[in-house]
Amino acid sequence: MLESVNQDHTRVEKIWAAVVADNTQVNPNAGKLLEEEFPQVFYNGCRFHCSDLLVEDIAKVDEVNDTINDVKFMAKFVIGCSKVKAAWLRIQKTQKAGTLPKLFPDTRFAYCCVMLESLLGRDNCNEKVMKALIDEDGFESTTCKGITEQKMTDF
Repeated sequence: MLESVNQDHTRVEKIWAAVVADNTQVNPNAGKLLEEEFPQVFYNGCRFHCSDLLVEDIAKVDEVNDTINDVKFMAKFVIGCSKVKAAWLRIQKTQKAGTLPKLFPDTRFAYCCVMLESLLGRDNCNEKVMKALIDEDGFESTTCKGITEQKMTDF
């Protein structure tokens, strides 16, 4: 809500509203009708929806898609293997930095970007946790016991 001052110096409150909708044919027409009836309503379609579609298209580029798939694999490996997850959390606590990687479903709203960011963590702290995890003496023999050789190599 914004305030303005009339010519007689009295304050007047103006209410501003925005319409957010997807890009179906019905919504732009509804937006035009609203603008005609209520000039203070600003209708511009759904910029967030368009931005999300753009990010989805970028995520389909081969190099980007390969990176996203690698990050998904790494997040699944850390989260899905109880001993690896426990070791990750122990190292994270020792280093007093890092977060558990996040794994998001293949849906909208740029989850791939959030997942990539979570793998690095703030100031690349998760990269340091991962390096410490892999460099541990018992990583292959104890932490990854029962995990296939190929999965450990891929990680």
